[in-house]
Amino acid sequence: VASLQWVLDHRQLYNIVAGNLSFGAGNVAKGSEHEQLDPLYRALAEAGVFISVAAGNSYSADSSNDGLNFLAASNSVAAVGAVWDSDAGPASWGTGARDFGTAADRIASFSQRSAGLDLLAPGADILNLNRLGGLTVKSGTSMAAPFVAGTAVLLREAADASGALLTASDILDLMQETAAVIYDGDDEHDNITNSNRSYHRIDALSALGSLIAKDRASDLHHIPRPAPPAEPAPTMIESESTADRRISEAIDLLLESGSRAADAEQFALSV
Repeated sequence: VASLQWVLDHRQLYNIVAGNLSFGAGNVAKGSEHEQLDPLYRALAEAGVFISVAAGNSYSADSSNDGLNFLAASNSVAAVGAVWDSDAGPASWGTGARDFGTAADRIASFSQRSAGLDLLAPGADILNLNRLGGLTVKSGTSMAAPFVAGTAVLLREAADASGALLTASDILDLMQETAAVIYDGDDEHDNITNSNRSYHRIDALSALGSLIAKDRASDLHHIPRPAPPAEPAPTMIESESTADRRISEAIDLLLESGSRAADAEQFALSV
C-alpha cells in the first residue's frame, strides 16, 4: 500500500506511467476488491498510471481452480499469466504442476487463470539478473508481468511523442486488440485441468504498430499543442523622408556654427 501511495504522490515528479507488482497470494475471482488496494489502484489508473500484476503461480494438479492472486483481482489493473516462449523440455514445479512438454505459446502449468485473466506474456525459463551478481533463469507469472509493464511504457512514450492521449484503460485495450489468441487446452501437455478458454498473449510490436496507425488515421484524441510564441516585432527603420530631414537639420547646424565662427573672426580683426 505504501509503495502504491508513493507512486501516486511522485508520478509527476518522475514521470511515472507504469508500475508492476510481482508478488501476492491467494486465489480469488477477477473483480474482487481489496479495501486498501482498490482505492489506490483506481486513483493510479485515473492519473494515467498503468499497473500490471502477476496472476499467481498456484495452479496445480490438485488445485486447478479458476482464480487469480488477490493483488491481480482488481478491475483497475492488468492480471498477467505466463506462457512458454520456446520448447524448453519438460518441467516440474513445487506446486505439483508438471509440463510434460513445452513449446511457444503453451500456457505454463503453474500459471493461475480465470475468465478475468487480462493478458499472457513469456514467464517460463526467463533469463534474469542475479541479485548476487551474474545471470540466472527464473520462471513464474512474476517474470511475465514486467513484460506487460514495459510494453505499457513504450506505448505511452510513443503516444506522448505525438501528443496523443492514452489512458491506462486504452493501453490494456490496445494490448488485447493486437494480442495473439491462445487457447488453453489445444496443445498443452501437462497434468493440470485446462480451462478451455482463450486468452490474449501480448505482442508489443503489433501494439506499437497499431498505435502508430491509429495516430496517423487521426483515430486518437490529441492534447492541444500551445501556439508557438509570436516572433518579436522588427526594429522600426526610419523612412527615407525622416532620414533626409535629419540630415538637412544637421547641415543647418553646421552652417550656423560656421557663420558664428566667421562673425567672431571679423570682430577680432576690427579690434
